[in-house]
Amino acid sequence: MSILNCLIGCLDPVTGTKKYLKIIWPIKEAVTVNERRRQAGFEQTVEDNARRLGIVYHVYTLAQVHQLKQAGH
Repeated sequence: MSILNCLIGCLDPVTGTKKYLKIIWPIKEAVTVNERRRQAGFEQTVEDNARRLGIVYHVYTLAQVHQLKQAGH
């Protein structure tokens, strides 16, 4: 299972500074990820682990990630 902590960056049109959205993506079969994590010996859920990393966990599709990139999230 490969889970990446991704940064989607864009230029803020108001301030001109670069801003980023941190996401954990992709997760294959997100519905069962915590069960698979538990079977692999992880104590934290993907949500708890994301919180530990300062990320709000959300399940994104490929199309949604592309939209985030284009819209500057």
